Amino acid sequence: MAEDRAEFYDRLAAIERQRSRLSKGSVRRIGEDGLIRAYPRYESPRFPLKGILIVIAAGIGFKALLLTQLGPVTYQARVDKLAAGSVIEQGGAILMQIDPVTAWVSAQIQPYL
Repeated sequence: MAEDRAEFYDRLAAIERQRSRLSKGSVRRIGEDGLIRAYPRYESPRFPLKGILIVIAAGIGFKALLLTQLGPVTYQARVDKLAAGSVIEQGGAILMQIDPVTAWVSAQIQPYL
């Protein structure tokens, strides 16, 4: 009697797991026997391209704003000072170098500041 009950609860748990997976999205297919069955839809995690592009755009905007406010000579002097520091500061100096995109954005926003 106890074994029957344990088997019953195991089946209930399996049905609940399947139901939970199906509630997140399902695909219906017709099997060889002609029955329509629902299978859980498995989606691989997506690459957050939009978020990465927003971070890159914000970084370029920040660099351009600093370049505009400080001027190219002072900005480059501060980047050179970073390059003479620790490994982390050297990595920051590589990221903060004046690139063509940053220079162009800086030239575009300079008349408005």
